[in-house]
Amino acid sequence: MNEESPVLPAGGVSRILALAQKRVNSEEAKPYEDLTFLGVVGLLDPPRQEVRAAIDECQDAGIRVIMVTGDQPVTARNIGVAVGLTDDQQANVVQGKDLKSPDESSSEERQRLIKTLTHLAPTNLISEYH
Repeated sequence: MNEESPVLPAGGVSRILALAQKRVNSEEAKPYEDLTFLGVVGLLDPPRQEVRAAIDECQDAGIRVIMVTGDQPVTARNIGVAVGLTDDQQANVVQGKDLKSPDESSSEERQRLIKTLTHLAPTNLISEYH
């Protein structure tokens, strides 16, 4: 695609798919070369309604709720706002690549309140952060 595309608003769109097509005369043709860009489609994938109430109940019971997701940071932040983890549209989002191993972190760093983690590798999930 050689043309610049307009920037899509991050708020409210959970998934973005690019659409393209190609006509070929042979099954041997390389599938991802010489595609014609058709456009983009934004999909909404809202959280289930009962999630906010469940989070509220947990927080009322003194349980610290965090969200661990593979979503992009902007999407993760929007979900956090939608389900009541934060009301801050600029809330800090910690990505897996930014985490130190527990052995490299101070006690204060490990105890720091982390609201949302994104783009975690399986090794991040196995580590003991508590």
